[in-house]
Amino acid sequence: MSSRLRSQLVWQTPEPRLAVKGFMAPAAESAQEEATFTVQVAPREQAIRLLWIGAEVEHALMAQYLYAAYTINLQQPEEAMRQDVLRWRNTILAIAREEMGHLATVENLLTLIGGPLHFDREDFPIVDPDLWPFPFELEPLSKLSLAKYVLAETPAEDVLVKLGLKDEIDAIKLSLKVGGDVTVHRVGLIYDKVNRVRPGNTMVDGSV
Repeated sequence: MSSRLRSQLVWQTPEPRLAVKGFMAPAAESAQEEATFTVQVAPREQAIRLLWIGAEVEHALMAQYLYAAYTINLQQPEEAMRQDVLRWRNTILAIAREEMGHLATVENLLTLIGGPLHFDREDFPIVDPDLWPFPFELEPLSKLSLAKYVLAETPAEDVLVKLGLKDEIDAIKLSLKVGGDVTVHRVGLIYDKVNRVRPGNTMVDGSV
């Protein structure tokens, strides 16, 4: 079910920017067979849809990082350990602030192309699960939750190779499989798709 805010942000797009073609199967084939539809979506609408997903993801990550940061217990018996955990908290809070900046950037891009601003949560069930890093969950900071956050923020594999970080990231992926077989998708996949949106590149049946 679409969220209330999303239902309010529907705009009419004149032909030929949005074309809907319907084909009703002949009654002789099957009385129960339904109509099938092919939906062609213009590049601008593709970009808006993907940026909405990006806004939802950045907003969700920001909330999860803030929650994780404030679950860190600063009451440590030794001063050296207290300084360590304080540094961990400050690092995660700094990343959460970066997510705020990412969210603002996505909203600016929506404004630039004339799309509605978007501050809503994702639909349930998630329409594009492969574009979501992992299911939203507010959880205390742990090695497993931190591993999810790291993998969500990783760049493309060729960049990891150039930076000499591929083996380290592969080890983190393995730890997630051992700890619960969790699959994490990169946030960058959303913006990779945005970069592939071009005039004349029509999205059919929900895929770019």
